[in-house]
Amino acid sequence: MKLPCEMIQDLLPLYHDGVCSEVSKTVVQEHLKGCESCADFLKAMDAEIEVPDLGADEGKPLQGIRSKWVKQKKKLKYVTVAFLVVCVLFAGWITMRELCIVPMGAEDLILEDAYRFSDGSYYMKHRKLYFKCASDIHVLENGSIYYTYKRPLLEKKLEPWEADSHGILIDPDVDHYLSENGDYVYPTALYLGEPGSENAILLWDIDMDIPVVSPEVEAEYQDMIDCYRRVNALVEERRTEK
Repeated sequence: MKLPCEMIQDLLPLYHDGVCSEVSKTVVQEHLKGCESCADFLKAMDAEIEVPDLGADEGKPLQGIRSKWVKQKKKLKYVTVAFLVVCVLFAGWITMRELCIVPMGAEDLILEDAYRFSDGSYYMKHRKLYFKCASDIHVLENGSIYYTYKRPLLEKKLEPWEADSHGILIDPDVDHYLSENGDYVYPTALYLGEPGSENAILLWDIDMDIPVVSPEVEAEYQDMIDCYRRVNALVEERRTEK
């Protein structure tokens, strides 16, 4: 009995893979001898599957994506490096602007005038050519007093007319200063600058002859003198209690 081609083609995959029974195998072989259509069907199953070879044109989209990704990575790297450089420069600027402190020299200070009042005290007016600065005081054993001004390294220097006037009031007959060796001494000289510096500005010393100001000028500073006297009296009181 000859089976229809549809049934044979259903068996051909099993026959092709060698997993059909001997009976089915014999039936298929007998059918293939007289059926060219089913024989062609079997040959088609034997044909190798060809894997298409991607040419240069087909690979271009992938190459474009890769090239774009590489450029993005380089760009991100440059941005990161630039950001780190900016951070380092900013930190350096802050350090020199706020933390790096240097002493002010004679070229940074202007002595305006020296006053001697009727009670024997002296008032030294001067200008600091830097707005942001700190002060320190050093008292030597011989009574020399050094007012040291310090400023940030990158602080902008002012013009003389931009700087405010400052003053130091000193009374050599009354004032007591605690020296660096722990003893109280009377002032003998007053400087602006670092102790032992050649650029220190001498404002006053005990041998300096400064004439007494007029009553009118002294009256302008009377409130300041009275305030200074009260503060000095309080300091002296606390010193004697110790």
